[in-house]
Amino acid sequence: MSATPPGRPPYYTQNYSFPVPGGQGLAYIPAALQPLADLIDQTIEQQIAASWPQNVANLPTTNLQNNQEVYLQTAAMMATGAVWHLKYRSAASSAGRWEFLGGGPIEQTVQSSGDALAQGLNPVLGGPQVTLPRPGDYSISFGAVFIGQPGSAVSVGIDGGGLSADAQPMIEFQTPGAQLWLDPGDGSAAPAPGFTDTASLTIRRTVSSESATLTMSADCTGSAALGDRFISATPIRLG
Repeated sequence: MSATPPGRPPYYTQNYSFPVPGGQGLAYIPAALQPLADLIDQTIEQQIAASWPQNVANLPTTNLQNNQEVYLQTAAMMATGAVWHLKYRSAASSAGRWEFLGGGPIEQTVQSSGDALAQGLNPVLGGPQVTLPRPGDYSISFGAVFIGQPGSAVSVGIDGGGLSADAQPMIEFQTPGAQLWLDPGDGSAAPAPGFTDTASLTIRRTVSSESATLTMSADCTGSAALGDRFISATPIRLG
């Protein structure tokens, strides 16, 4: 077997096309193999990086792979710090094939001692509201503090994104029909300022449109107000 003559261009391995310098002698082997080691490191790093979930502002629509993962954060989500870890499941039975793995909700809280409600079914002035980046199935939580005079009643629900403001279930607040009285025990009883209650509800809803804004609505009878109200939405699966 003849030795590789000095100066001959490097050979390449059969399977990976890595360079193998020849004809330099044993003293040059460490230096000669350094490019090979660097190329192996680079290849491994590229393969690991390719397997990490990618940061995206919009869900991919082409070259989708089963079990592909992404971190979704739109510009609006970035403002609140929300990031959603999603996995694509090609065999999903619904149009929402991006399944939620983790992340914080999109939410808004309006702190208030009580804002008066108009009679009938109306949006709650002053919010809260949240905008959802994608259609899909969501877990939506909402709640408020209710302040009502005797005989008043309020039903609180979520509107927007294909959701009806009076869709059940809703939070139901109701005061006793008789006047409330405060009696400190010294005979100086006086009418109470009103009945106060706090409640929240979590529902599953399918949002049909992209960039849908969810708002809070209230169907009010009598004299009532809502304070410290909130809406919070977490995805279940997105389309």
